Amino acid sequence: MHSHLSDEKVDSLLEHLAEGCGVRQTGRLVKGHRDTVMRYGCLAGQHAHDAHDELVDFSLSTREAQFDEKWSLVAKKQAHCDPADEQKGGWWDHVG
Repeated sequence: MHSHLSDEKVDSLLEHLAEGCGVRQTGRLVKGHRDTVMRYGCLAGQHAHDAHDELVDFSLSTREAQFDEKWSLVAKKQAHCDPADEQKGGWWDHVG
């Protein structure tokens, strides 16, 4: 890509986006235009998508997978909840 931004500025721009800064905020912080921030964000996203597809999604070398679970408590323990209130109590999250 033909750009007038220095490598350091591009690195800073992408680091700000990765940390959750908005497009306008990133533009102000790195002193670049919001359209430039969007263009680099889209290019980085497409690159990440392509790398994922090449390295992970179509990988035939995966021999095993690990599954995990975590439990969280919402508001109060299940024993103290009203049976009609389905939004409180213990919740399990399963990750693969």
